[in-house]
Formats: sequence, structure tokens, C-alpha cells
Amino acid sequence: FKLVISVSRPHQQDKDKEKNNKVVVVDNERTHAEEQWQVLKEKKWEHYELGNLESDDDKKKLIEEHLQSFGKRLESKHVHDLIKSPKTDSIFYLTIVLNYLRACSTFESLDNDLRYLLGPSTSANSKKEEEVKLFEKLLKSWEDLYDLD
Repeated sequence: FKLVISVSRPHQQDKDKEKNNKVVVVDNERTHAEEQWQVLKEKKWEHYELGNLESDDDKKKLIEEHLQSFGKRLESKHVHDLIKSPKTDSIFYLTIVLNYLRACSTFESLDNDLRYLLGPSTSANSKKEEEVKLFEKLLKSWEDLYDLD
């Protein structure tokens, strides 16, 4: 399984040809994903491959840079909580959590939100199961926030 997200920034001469400025490629067959990846490179679009973060320093850098791009930052204890969670080894998982915290958390709710989003996991849960549970939590939270039933 491979997920590639690409945001196009076409060159000036290509602007009339390129109508769609975002591309998401999801493919379960490695060969097709490689072909699609190559097309993105040929178009000279910025592209990112989502995988796992290699170290705590990589996590810290992503946390700080991602939030800084929105003029936000976390206290060191919250950064530590994010770094130490095995769930945030996934760039995808960590980015979703950061976006939720940025958009929905307040200073007063931050500790509870982190506990909720990074809650306990069992070693029996796969990465995919953890991501599904995260989205279930986010949907539940939004339903509560916006009084949706």
C-alpha cells in the first residue's frame, strides 16, 4: 500500500493546461504506484511520500515546522507526549493529530485532546486499525463539537 499526495504548482506555460491543482494517488499494487509516482516527478510537482518517521528528532522537526507554518506552537510537555507515542511514528497519523489540535483544541482542552487522540493502543492493533480508530475519534469529536447526531 502506498499513499502519495501531490500538490501541483505548474510552470507558467503549463497553467492553461493544468486545471486540477491537487492529486492524491492511492494504489495497492506497487507497480502502478511507481508509475504514478514517476508521472508526478515528470510534471515537476511537489510530492511527498507518507511513511514512518525515523527518529524522535524527525518527529520534533515535523511537529515544529508543521505548526509554525500556521503560526502555532506547543509547549515542550505536549511535544514530548507526541514524540513518545508509538502511534505518531506514522507521518500520516501525526499530521492528522496536529491538524486536529491546530483547528479544534484550545489551551484549556489540549491535555485532554492529546490523551484522547493518543490514547492506549494494544500491540494487537495494526497501523491501519489505529488510523481507523483515530478517524472514528475525530468524527465523534466533530459530532459533539457541532451537535450532530
